[in-house]
Amino acid sequence: VSGIPELVSDSENGFLVNPRDTHAISSMIYTVLRGNEEINKIRRKSRKTIEETYDIYNKEKDLGRLFMAT
Repeated sequence: VSGIPELVSDSENGFLVNPRDTHAISSMIYTVLRGNEEINKIRRKSRKTIEETYDIYNKEKDLGRLFMAT
């Protein structure tokens, strides 16, 4: 899916599979739903990535720095 590879690092904070490979998709869904400590670690990293990347206060600071630099 467009934009996902820039946000997800495979097996670090999520999983990337070929969107046309239905077997790979269903297998990964099963793996994630079954869960284990490694999956939970990836879930935590995923949440942290989203919170850091899309936090409104961080974005506000970034925009402020950008405007001050120009």
